Amino acid sequence: MAPPERPGEDYVVEMLRTLWPDPAVVCRVGPGTVVRGRRVARFAALPNADRPRALLPRAPRAAAAAALARLTDGPGAAARLRSTGLRLLASAGLVRALPQGFVVTAPADAVVDDVASHLESALGRPLAVSLKIGPVRAVQKPVLHLLSPDGATVGYAKIGTTGFSASLVRTEAAALRLLGTHEWTHLRVPTVLHDGRWQGHEVLVQEPLEGRPWAGERDAVRAAMVEVARSQGVAHHLLRESRWWKDLEGRIERLPAGDATDALRDAARRLVTSRGGESLSFGCRHTDWAPWNIAMDGPTVLVWDWEQFEQDVPLGLDAVHFDLQQLVVLQSVDPREAYDRLVRTAPGVVGAFGVPTEQAALTVALYLLETTCRYLQDGETGTRLSRVDLWLRDTLADLDGALERELRRVGLERAGGVGGG
Repeated sequence: MAPPERPGEDYVVEMLRTLWPDPAVVCRVGPGTVVRGRRVARFAALPNADRPRALLPRAPRAAAAAALARLTDGPGAAARLRSTGLRLLASAGLVRALPQGFVVTAPADAVVDDVASHLESALGRPLAVSLKIGPVRAVQKPVLHLLSPDGATVGYAKIGTTGFSASLVRTEAAALRLLGTHEWTHLRVPTVLHDGRWQGHEVLVQEPLEGRPWAGERDAVRAAMVEVARSQGVAHHLLRESRWWKDLEGRIERLPAGDATDALRDAARRLVTSRGGESLSFGCRHTDWAPWNIAMDGPTVLVWDWEQFEQDVPLGLDAVHFDLQQLVVLQSVDPREAYDRLVRTAPGVVGAFGVPTEQAALTVALYLLETTCRYLQDGETGTRLSRVDLWLRDTLADLDGALERELRRVGLERAGGVGGG
């Protein structure tokens, strides 16, 4: 399976033109390039300007060094050593010497209402900006690492430049303000430093959460997930009568035609017919709880990326998502095999949320329906999981069998028999 597509030069230029609009001019530079006009911003492209993974500020040196160190940070002594070494090289001028990159210029007397100037005004301090370029995804948007001239991380800014990404930025701002009023025991969420609009785009700046990478502390993460799930209270609804299910049914019915849509619709109808009369517990959900969206500060879990936060959703979906991301993204397990493993481990995974054993496979099935609907709705195909045509039908058939076995076990237990395979 091919890796996710990474944006190229055209995407980067267009993004920079959005962030540094007219009268600014964006151009690619390399060895021997002559740049005319007043330089407004200068970036080095890593590893190159054709398929960059990051744009680093060429100055000040301390900010460039800190940005490079953050990009190469990771768990383990080797990663820390590599990050420290690169930071020292950058402090000595490595980033300035990188040959490829992009320059933003403007006429000498022109005033440019660019994102960096806006953020400096909003936060009341000078800033350097670094940008990480991720793979092509529906949720893609500019995310800026904001640094002080001496290299300290000031915060992270998300810029919603499309209708969809703007809605995500608004959702995250609202979620962080809501969650910021809660007294947490097991986790911490970022504080909002600034939110508003600039050039018609949604802008959110949040504080950095400094900690060490997650190293497998499953109990701490599970406790934090449960705390989020119950933070705004827990309600109980019949599945077919819940707002969440009715919304999901409507979204599935509105999906564009295709084999995956047909399979999803059939699966949803079968599930609501067989299990729609069951009462489920509903609470809050982060929605993208994954190892790369958390860090640890002692026993406290630091959690960011709340842009898809939801309320009144079935409990346990965050835990299913977390385990699936580890299997598919980090361990390269095929999605069908990953779901098979999730069904086997589901009773223990969702039990911490109070989900009964007889609804464990049901929780996995609900997660699959909702997440697949999201991929199809957003038109996302840039990841192994979002290429649903390659694995969805077989996985739905496997889950049908798991749901039938789950119902048989419940029937046997209620009749006084012995549950079995």
